[in-house]
Amino acid sequence: AGERLAGVLVALPPGVIALPRASWPALLRLVVTQRPAVAGRWSSVAEALQLHRPLAPHAYLATLGVEPALQRSGVGRALVADWLAAIDAARQRAYLETDSTLNVAWYERFGFAVRAELTLLGVSVYLMERSPRDA
Repeated sequence: AGERLAGVLVALPPGVIALPRASWPALLRLVVTQRPAVAGRWSSVAEALQLHRPLAPHAYLATLGVEPALQRSGVGRALVADWLAAIDAARQRAYLETDSTLNVAWYERFGFAVRAELTLLGVSVYLMERSPRDA
């Protein structure tokens, strides 16, 4: 929005199974600031989610975030629509996880469907997939 960052979408293409690992100084900073137990819980969640990802090639929506003051202004919708247009042009499946029932309904408008629901650390996590659309 002008020169201000409005939102960000981080996605992985098919065949890439994880975001790059953080540097050792960054990992150490994480453990120190969050304490080892918290960092360990995050690690266990990441491992559990990885085990449930589809085996078939898919593009993975890792993160979508919009500046709070700009939420509900269409920024997130535009980011996802652009990403899905590229996914559809390549005839790829799309996959994501969310822990928000509000997000489930929002992503369903883009053609995603809940494939499974997990409970991790007492929180429901919805695993959602989308088949490619005709470009």
